[in-house]
Amino acid sequence: MCMQKLKIEKPNQIQKQINTYLRNSDEAKYIHRLHGILLLINNDENNCANIASLFKNSPRSLSNWVHRVNESGIIDVLRDKPRTGRLPRLNDKQLEHLKEILQEHPSEVGVNANIWDGKSLSYYIDKKYSITLQVRQCQRLFHMLGFSLKRARPIVAKGDPEKKKQVKKLHQIMQTGKYDIYFEDECHFKLTLTIIRAWFLAGTTPQIKSPTDRFKLSVYGAMGCNGQLIIHSEETFDSDSFKRFLEELLKNANTDKKILLVLDNARYHHANKLKDYIHSIKDRLKLFFLPAYSLDINAIEMLWKKTRRGVTHNRYFSSLKKMKKSLLKFWCQFKDPNEELAKLCAFI
Repeated sequence: MCMQKLKIEKPNQIQKQINTYLRNSDEAKYIHRLHGILLLINNDENNCANIASLFKNSPRSLSNWVHRVNESGIIDVLRDKPRTGRLPRLNDKQLEHLKEILQEHPSEVGVNANIWDGKSLSYYIDKKYSITLQVRQCQRLFHMLGFSLKRARPIVAKGDPEKKKQVKKLHQIMQTGKYDIYFEDECHFKLTLTIIRAWFLAGTTPQIKSPTDRFKLSVYGAMGCNGQLIIHSEETFDSDSFKRFLEELLKNANTDKKILLVLDNARYHHANKLKDYIHSIKDRLKLFFLPAYSLDINAIEMLWKKTRRGVTHNRYFSSLKKMKKSLLKFWCQFKDPNEELAKLCAFI
């Protein structure tokens, strides 16, 4: 009789309690480090990297523990030394509370601000704990609590339940191994200048020429989980041009399996005049439609972003022909299966 594998109910809650205890107890930290050394001693297959991953520490920390024990020959060197200097203004419990509320909107805790920054955090600490910290101290506090400045990734607020259902279904299909998956989308690349932040010489005002024409290049794209990219340009997006793209996809796709084409619900993807053609190729291709507002789960969206950063951002093109030539050159490097684009599909 096979014993059932035991699992911790509410693992995140239990892990949080353990981490809080380890952080607040010097003796617990000491025993934690001894445990890491024992795992290295008792199993030759263990190394600093996999134990660090298990302990949620950095490999450098494990390496330092080992070096300290090897150099001294005693385990007491793993104890924390008495701290010198001024005592911290905020205790561990208060710091833990701050870490939690900083993940909420400031208005949720009565702070009249749109985002958390040094000024709003200073105000909250003064209001909550009657402790005065300068703005610069609060900025350093963000780093100490594990925060960093990041640009948030937007997600559409609608369609979430249906999206989860379709993602689960897509995972199940991928696991069968019956299909090669390709992600499809259409995209316009306009001749007008797009500008992003970049490094320029300090004290200068960077300038980039901007074309006055409003021409654009319209392309269909399909990116396989194997990294292969198939691009097809058209004047307009409609059922006829979509059919021509499907023909090119079937001609150039590097696969012996049936293709599962993941795509959105554009009207021309469902056109009645395409039904007979789609039926005629049903042994070679199947369409998998994503729910509305699912840009974040169509992997080829990241390819368009990568293209703009690699080709069109901060760059002046004097004609549409020159922009098209640069784009096609960039895409040509991915015409065969490759690791670089395959990684873009790994998050699905």
